Amino acid sequence: MKSPALLFNQDYTHYQIRRGKIRKWIRKMYLRNIMPYINGKTIDFGCGVGEFLKMLPPGSIGFEINEATVVYCRDIGLNVQPYKPEIDCYQFKNIKKGEFNVFTMVHVLEHCADAEKILSIIFTSCARLDIKRIIIVVPGKKGFRSDSTHETFVDFQLFKKALTESKTNYVISAKRYFPFNRALIGNFFVHHELMVIFEKDNG
Repeated sequence: MKSPALLFNQDYTHYQIRRGKIRKWIRKMYLRNIMPYINGKTIDFGCGVGEFLKMLPPGSIGFEINEATVVYCRDIGLNVQPYKPEIDCYQFKNIKKGEFNVFTMVHVLEHCADAEKILSIIFTSCARLDIKRIIIVVPGKKGFRSDSTHETFVDFQLFKKALTESKTNYVISAKRYFPFNRALIGNFFVHHELMVIFEKDNG
């Protein structure tokens, strides 16, 4: 995964921690929109400073590339592990089969230059680990363009292509736009996002 240097340093950790009260409140509102779809212990990939991880069920874990952020999360009592994609290659080798029920990736995939390939590998790895549900959230067009660290615009077609390439038994169970459930709004409103939910089909 190609990630901008900004994602790996302490400055970015401080930027996340020092968001104003209003921005933090708004972010919590967006994260709460995901919570009804969480149904068990969760892997939060790219967990940042742990805002979503704090909401997740006991026993959930965060993976984070930014080492400064990992230190911060551990200092406040969160179970966050450092993640090196160049070593693990999205295989999640330290996770046992059946240990987690849900995998989430919230505003992370757009930071990857080879997002489609990475997502396809993640589907394969989650299938091997018997993860029942995958939830991925990405920004709309306006939000994507608003951040210079974004590498790939991820739309619904990319999700479908990656799923097909993975040849796994996941199916798309839901597609939601937030805060307004229309894709077009993402062309004009920065804080508009797409959430796609995949379920393992054992039938």
